[in-house]
Amino acid sequence: MKAFNKVITLNPDNQDAWYCKGAILNRLHQYEDALKSCNRSIALNPENGYYWARKGNILRNMGRNGKALKAYNKSLEINPGDEVTWLGVGTVLENLNQYDRAQDAYNKYLELNPHDTNVWFNEGIVLTKMGKYNEGLKAYNKYLELNPKVEMV
Repeated sequence: MKAFNKVITLNPDNQDAWYCKGAILNRLHQYEDALKSCNRSIALNPENGYYWARKGNILRNMGRNGKALKAYNKSLEINPGDEVTWLGVGTVLENLNQYDRAQDAYNKYLELNPHDTNVWFNEGIVLTKMGKYNEGLKAYNKYLELNPKVEMV
C-alpha cells in the first residue's frame, strides 16, 4: 500500500495506482476507501472497463447490488467479452433474486470460459432456485465432471 501511496503522491493522476490501491483496499474490506480510489481511477480514465468492473466488485461487496449492476453494465459496454464481469453480473443478479437474468449472465460467462467449475455450480444453484431441476442437475453434473475430486455436492 505504501508504494501506491508514494506513486499517487508523486503523480496524483496515475490511474493505475489509484486502481491498484482500490483493489488492495477492497481485499482488506475497506470498501468506502476502496470505492474512493476506484472512483478516482474512473475519473482519470472513464473508458477503462476494468476500472468499472472493479467498482462493481466493490459495490457488490458493500451489498449495493443495484449500483454494482450499473457499474458492471458500464464495464460490459466497454469490454463485452470480459468473462469476469459477466460473473459479477450473474452474482449480483442472483443476489437480487433475478434468477433468469443471472442464468443468462452465467451462460455468457461459460461461453467464454466453459471449464470454470465454480460457475457450473452457481448455474446449478440458479436453475434449482428457478425450479428447473433437470437442468440444474445437468449443471451440477458438469461441475462434477470438471472437478472429479469433489466428494459430494
